[in-house]
Amino acid sequence: MSGSAFVGGFFLNTPVDFAPAPNTVINDPLYGTVTLNEQIVTNTPSAASITVNAVHIHRFPADDIILGQVHCDVTFAAPPTTTTTASWAGLDCRACPGRRARDRYPLPR
Repeated sequence: MSGSAFVGGFFLNTPVDFAPAPNTVINDPLYGTVTLNEQIVTNTPSAASITVNAVHIHRFPADDIILGQVHCDVTFAAPPTTTTTASWAGLDCRACPGRRARDRYPLPR
């Protein structure tokens, strides 16, 4: 099972599905609004979060009632910063395959 699930029936004289779609809003001019299966997602480059409210009631003028809330955060680790430095100093290139034979094995002086 995923998301919020309801028994079904009516809520504020509005038929309610057994598993309402995310952010299903029911408006009532006298009572306010009710959001079923409210899903609030936040994404940034370094983190993400989701909050799921089974029922979120916005009553006029300023009441908020939340029934059943789940919240999850994830923080992404920063990728490692590596620098690669190649140093040719002290490298013996006499055995390098790209060099000519006379460069690989110079004649003694």
